[in-house]
Amino acid sequence: MEFGTSREPVPSGEDRFCKGKASMKKISLSASVALILLTAVIAAAAATVNPLIRDILVTTKGEQLLLYGKVSDGFTPDMNAAVMAGFPVQFTFYAGIYQERSFWFDRQLSEIKITRTLKFDNLKKTFQVSSDSGPDPAVFQTLSEAKVAMSDLNGFPVASVKALSKDTEYYLKVMAKLDRVQLPLRLEYVFLFVSLWDLETPWHTYRFIYRE
Repeated sequence: MEFGTSREPVPSGEDRFCKGKASMKKISLSASVALILLTAVIAAAAATVNPLIRDILVTTKGEQLLLYGKVSDGFTPDMNAAVMAGFPVQFTFYAGIYQERSFWFDRQLSEIKITRTLKFDNLKKTFQVSSDSGPDPAVFQTLSEAKVAMSDLNGFPVASVKALSKDTEYYLKVMAKLDRVQLPLRLEYVFLFVSLWDLETPWHTYRFIYRE
């Protein structure tokens, strides 16, 4: 008796295409799930960050009213890593001086906006902090020093004393926002966590009486 040899059927080109397509779908689905989980984890971490402006002080020097203060908890580990990877980080400070009036709307005397940008120069291994109020960027050797320069308001002019009246009560309102980093479209999908960087402090109020 003669037995024939059993052979596995050879898949056609269409079958191979369908299997390859199914495999790609599985990989795409796995990548999407991983990205969603990563986004959820980073979102939870970002939710625990509560930046504040501390040590607020308003004083005079010459003909200028100066603002002092600093942002605490303004950087997360993800932001530090992104800076080291070459992505810019931007802080914007908003401040205004107001005169309180009992029987009318409070009077706004000034309104300012300060924007600072932190970048890492991978060639020189230095950190640059530029400001829209300064001509040249400041250069630092360490990230810690650059973060201090980004976070500190060290005597920034907010109003002219000529606009103030002696023995009159005023108040300062100030807040800071970590602006979203603008990335090329091809990178926005990969670095989706950047969109979670829209952190900001609450508005802080500092009251003072101007005395010559």
